Amino acid sequence: ALARTGYGPRSTAFAEASLAAGLAALRTNGFAAAERAFDAACGALPADEAARDGVRGELRARVLGARATLALARGRFRVADSLAAEVLVEERTRTRGPSAARAWAWRVLGTTRHDSSDTYYLRAIAVMDSLGAPLAVERLDAMLGHAGLLSSAGNYVAADSVAREGIRLSTIGYGARSREAAHFHAYRSEALLMRGDTTAAAAESDSALSILDALPDAVAPVRVDIMSSALTVFAARGRWREVLDRAEQLRVFGLANGAPLAVASGDRWVVRAMLRLGDTAQATTRIREALAASTGGGLPAATGRELRVQLDTLRARGFDRARRDAAPE
Repeated sequence: ALARTGYGPRSTAFAEASLAAGLAALRTNGFAAAERAFDAACGALPADEAARDGVRGELRARVLGARATLALARGRFRVADSLAAEVLVEERTRTRGPSAARAWAWRVLGTTRHDSSDTYYLRAIAVMDSLGAPLAVERLDAMLGHAGLLSSAGNYVAADSVAREGIRLSTIGYGARSREAAHFHAYRSEALLMRGDTTAAAAESDSALSILDALPDAVAPVRVDIMSSALTVFAARGRWREVLDRAEQLRVFGLANGAPLAVASGDRWVVRAMLRLGDTAQATTRIREALAASTGGGLPAATGRELRVQLDTLRARGFDRARRDAAPE
């Protein structure tokens, strides 16, 4: 309000204030408020490239990057991809030098373009290194993506090494109980689990959950990542009742905060746990509810495929007969 009054709604000061307000809202899952603030920031800057000076061009790139982050949090990967690509075009026009906005765009593309994700993550890391910013969020998030892809490729030793370095840097920059540290503990737990060290994996997972539980407003994608890692470790140890309880918590969080990825991840793990615990009827009901709720989109393709396969399997195993047997005489 002060920036609008003092400098006007088309000023750099108002754009900066709106961007800061949007990022603050985004950090506490206030997606609607963040969107309004980012729109206001965009509206305060000239759309015509010729009318922008270097400062406004850099600010516009940061606003576009923030909108891409919001799109990721909402599970809108195509929108995020388009915005990140626009940031790169803006920055290529503005400067040939490295910039945090360019690094963040590469990091976003690492999430949205799975075919060559690691190239993007490594580019983001290289940009931040050239800026002399090893503790910057842009670099740490890119390291997370890099560690995840190393695990996906079966290179668990390297993934563990990246995660350990991430814990070290996060602790230096943000504290041992920070969101950043929790994220790396979670990623390390999965790498250790795949290396067969279940005890160490559980310890890392417990550390991540302990930090997460003290951060009730952790942004949705972070919560999904950390919870998914913890649920993977719980499942590997046969702790399916804990899987069910935690997955229900994740689902409730997603519904309360308008975070479809959290809802989808919660549904996926709830169904897995119910099937393991022998609650076939309830699992079938949950699958149908999740598939029906996602008719208009919002359910990741992999989750949708898994739920449909589970439903087909239940049908093939004669669930209809089990339901008839359970009905009252």
